[in-house]
Amino acid sequence: MSGRRTFSTVTALAMFSVISLSASEREIVKVTSSSVENNVVLVDIDIRGKAAQLMCFKTHSDCLIPKPGGYLMERLRGNNGAYMDCQNADLYDQPANSKTQSKVGEYCLLE
Repeated sequence: MSGRRTFSTVTALAMFSVISLSASEREIVKVTSSSVENNVVLVDIDIRGKAAQLMCFKTHSDCLIPKPGGYLMERLRGNNGAYMDCQNADLYDQPANSKTQSKVGEYCLLE
């Protein structure tokens, strides 16, 4: 029985670690303003008090102009994403119910 209990505990801890890692990859950001210049959408954001900018090409299907307010941002790993030589990031609505988050768009994060 002790071996089975240890296995269950280790399995539970591993699952909790994966869930915690997934949750920590999304961070709260505040969109302060958005503009369009020469077919490029520029989104000014605040990440924990630090100014940054998101950029996307208006012709890309996942490029939308978000309204000012609070969002969740997920930095994509590796070469995942549409933009080369750039930290790709997805922006999500920040609803009261975290199970109904909807993707706003995909951007290049400029810090």
